Amino acid sequence: MPGSRYRPAANAHPFPREKAITDSDNRAGRPDRLWTVDDLSRFLGVPVNTIYKWRSAGGGPPAHRVGKYLRFAAHDVHQWLATQRESH
Repeated sequence: MPGSRYRPAANAHPFPREKAITDSDNRAGRPDRLWTVDDLSRFLGVPVNTIYKWRSAGGGPPAHRVGKYLRFAAHDVHQWLATQRESH
């Protein structure tokens, strides 16, 4: 129809909601799935830049370099969190 436009519902969120990363992601048939920096950021509730700053300073959870990308194993992240709890 000429002149008609798509209009989202008045209560529609302007950006799609991101799914939170949880342990169930690893139990749902993908136990070896590696997390991206964005996944780790959502899981820890910190900005992506914070993760990169930790890495620059020699901290943060251990990562795997896959080509030019950083990936994180859930097991490594949980171990790193446990050491953070114990050291503070």
